[in-house]
Amino acid sequence: MSILSKKLERNFDDACQIIGQVAIQKAARGEETSRKLLVEEISKLASRYKLLTGEEHLAMRMAIESLEHPV
Repeated sequence: MSILSKKLERNFDDACQIIGQVAIQKAARGEETSRKLLVEEISKLASRYKLLTGEEHLAMRMAIESLEHPV
């Protein structure tokens, strides 16, 4: 497996974990966990990350895109 493939696989795993964690947190607070609301929450996290680091979090971007454009 190439380095690029490994990195893509890791980003995918991280994206899945981010989606799951955000959904669980929202559910634990008794909030709705629709696709649209998950995108909004992860987008906020991604914006904060970029503000703090100056870089885009690729796994968050992948999570947002996978929720916005399901297969």
